[in-house]
Amino acid sequence: MPGLCWNLSIFCKTQLFAFVQEADQKLLARLAEQEAQDQHIQSARREKAKADAAWMKKVSRRLSIVIVNDVFFGLHVHSITVVGLMTCIDGVSFCY
Repeated sequence: MPGLCWNLSIFCKTQLFAFVQEADQKLLARLAEQEAQDQHIQSARREKAKADAAWMKKVSRRLSIVIVNDVFFGLHVHSITVVGLMTCIDGVSFCY
């Protein structure tokens, strides 16, 4: 019966198409999830960079104030070390 073979062939092709379509949908879902994660990571990196820049400006301003005050009061500054929020000038530590 040629009709039975034709029906079976159509059924197999339909099953294969459905399988491939499902695999494609899963792949696209994984790609979309990965893209969302990548965007979240990039956003977090941008926010951290902004926070780091703000912190550096804050420390830089404080350090400038300390140096200006030392110059104003006639103190000689030979070495400046900044570690975290602590500034050490010629062995005298200032915590911020």
